[in-house]
Amino acid sequence: MADLFETTKQNISLHIRKIFAEGELSEETVVKFYLTTAADGKRYKTRIYRLDLVLAVGFRGRSPRGNQFRRWAGANLAEYLVKGFLLNDQRLKDAERADYFDELLRRIRDIRSSEKRFYQKLRDLFKDSSSDYDGSAHTAKPLFATIQNWCMRSPAAPLPS
Repeated sequence: MADLFETTKQNISLHIRKIFAEGELSEETVVKFYLTTAADGKRYKTRIYRLDLVLAVGFRGRSPRGNQFRRWAGANLAEYLVKGFLLNDQRLKDAERADYFDELLRRIRDIRSSEKRFYQKLRDLFKDSSSDYDGSAHTAKPLFATIQNWCMRSPAAPLPS
């Protein structure tokens, strides 16, 4: 972490102690101890930290690299909160390192199929509540189009009038 945030090990340790002391995170949930063998053949107990702790330290550090981390995290979290998803375009384009494109397509198909089920339920509800339902009527199509467009917007969008 000291290398990541371009600061000293002592500074990282200070932040970690404060995070635990303030109860922000519990050491039992974010630290795992492993035995590693060094080049000299001796075995050492090594701490491995979960991402939760790395993020907490990143939000506390005041180094230039910590500032860069907070700007990156703020921009990405804001995009996630607004859109409900976040894509790493560069990683998706780089199929040689890891190809996540097929997984992304599978997840999109899954989402689209659940939308299809939602619209089918909506049509069934409309049909059950209307004695003169005609799904092919010129008035039914704009209604379903309006509902579909509204559902694709933000959850905070007002209902169509």
